[in-house]
Amino acid sequence: MGKFGRAKSVALFLAAPCLAASAVVLDWTSATALPLGGVGAVRSLAMPDGSAGLIQSVRCDVPPGGLPSLVPLGPGPSEPSQPSQPAEPSQPSQPAEPVEPTQPVEPAPPPGEPSGPTQPPEPAEPAEPVKDAGFRYHSPGELLPQDAGRGRFDRRIWLPGMVYPLTLSGKNQAHMNSQIWGYGGGGWGGKGAAGGSECDPRNFDPFQQRDNYCEVRGWSMPLCPAGQGHQGQDIRPPTCADNEWDVVAVVDGIIDMVTSSTTVRLKGGDGTLYRYLHMHPKSIRVRVGERVKQGDVLGRVSRYMNGSIQTTRHLHFDVTQRIQIGSGSVQTVYVPVYASLIAAYRLAKGLSAGIDEAGNLISDPDYEIGIPPLPVRNPLHAPPAPVEPPPVEPTPEPTPTPPAPVEPAPPEPTPTPPAPVEPAPPEPTPTPPAPVEPTPPEPTPTPPAPVEPTPPEPTPTPPAPVEPTPPEPTPTPPAPVEPTPPEPTPTPPAPVEPAPPEDGTWSGWYQKNVVPWWDWATGWWGG
Repeated sequence: MGKFGRAKSVALFLAAPCLAASAVVLDWTSATALPLGGVGAVRSLAMPDGSAGLIQSVRCDVPPGGLPSLVPLGPGPSEPSQPSQPAEPSQPSQPAEPVEPTQPVEPAPPPGEPSGPTQPPEPAEPAEPVKDAGFRYHSPGELLPQDAGRGRFDRRIWLPGMVYPLTLSGKNQAHMNSQIWGYGGGGWGGKGAAGGSECDPRNFDPFQQRDNYCEVRGWSMPLCPAGQGHQGQDIRPPTCADNEWDVVAVVDGIIDMVTSSTTVRLKGGDGTLYRYLHMHPKSIRVRVGERVKQGDVLGRVSRYMNGSIQTTRHLHFDVTQRIQIGSGSVQTVYVPVYASLIAAYRLAKGLSAGIDEAGNLISDPDYEIGIPPLPVRNPLHAPPAPVEPPPVEPTPEPTPTPPAPVEPAPPEPTPTPPAPVEPAPPEPTPTPPAPVEPTPPEPTPTPPAPVEPTPPEPTPTPPAPVEPTPPEPTPTPPAPVEPTPPEPTPTPPAPVEPAPPEDGTWSGWYQKNVVPWWDWATGWWGG
């Protein structure tokens, strides 16, 4: 069965009109729940051999006259085939010894003779209806109104693989509920007592199984919202009879405590400690150090506490483990047991354990109180089948009008190649221009026609003769200003008209004309 393990299965074909596929598959398994409908509910079936079965729901119309017969499609893997007797031929001569085939085969009539009437297979017994397990339970953490807000909403299966701590045979039911708030209980702190007797039938209602882990108490409880509370779960036996109902070991282990106040403690192989309280002192069958197997009887339910009769008839069951709380240190604490007890109780009553792949208790609307029902339920609880509307003749789709043919565009003409162009002759090598006489550097502008130079303005007698800096030649000399010499200046000889410079440059002209004049002037001035 895939991830749910190997299981024996039988497939049946419904010969009646069904709304959908007409196959029902019954699978027998005993531990794992198949989540259905998004909330994990499954319908279970108790089989004759005591194993638990799972049935996949289908919805069918029931025809007039009741359910139809079922035709087997084939034997299960462990059941031999039982073929029906073949029908006799119309005129057999000497029938041969019949051979048992795997599937019944009708013998063919002799050639040329009509076939005789065939005998239909005998109708099979109708499938056994799904039986109710006879109990319901509230969700984990949902305590009585007196303890509103104290419960721990924890669906984790802390104790997978354990069995229920009471022996439950046949239709016997245990009753998980509060002792202090129930009838005959004393309430808490002198308040809230319900009155009546502990044997009140309302204390023994299997359809009101309820968690009371973290119920009001003074014990330190790190996992409870209030930080204090009841350490485990109180379980009333099937009846109010004293010292009659067996208490069993939930796992293999060693008995490591038996007290005079009738407390028995079992240590599992992983170190988990399972504690049983309020058994009758004369019923306890184990001693410290004794090894026990799962299901071994330890004692019987009674009402002893602290060595004497002080409580109601019930079993107090709690479990301690070493766990890390949040990011703190590892501590030995009482862990929630209600979800694990529900899983074990389901198994004891022929259902699946109801544990999903994440290790949590599934939400089963068939058994858990307050869970909304699935859209499709078991046929026994299914609403009437919806009436199918009359078929509507489909309107044929109009044949689409084909689009007008589009004339294909003519192919593009092949472009005419251009006329060959004669290659241009190579450009002739340009004839070098006639050599041009290089233009001499632009001569310094020719000074105007020489003007008779005026002797330099006589400077008043300087304290010391300073060699004058030759004036920077300029194209146009400044207009001469007639200085008024302090002393009569001898008339200088007539200046010689300077010849144009031979080399045509200002420098040549300067050397040829100005320098000699300057030498004369300085000589005259010094003479």
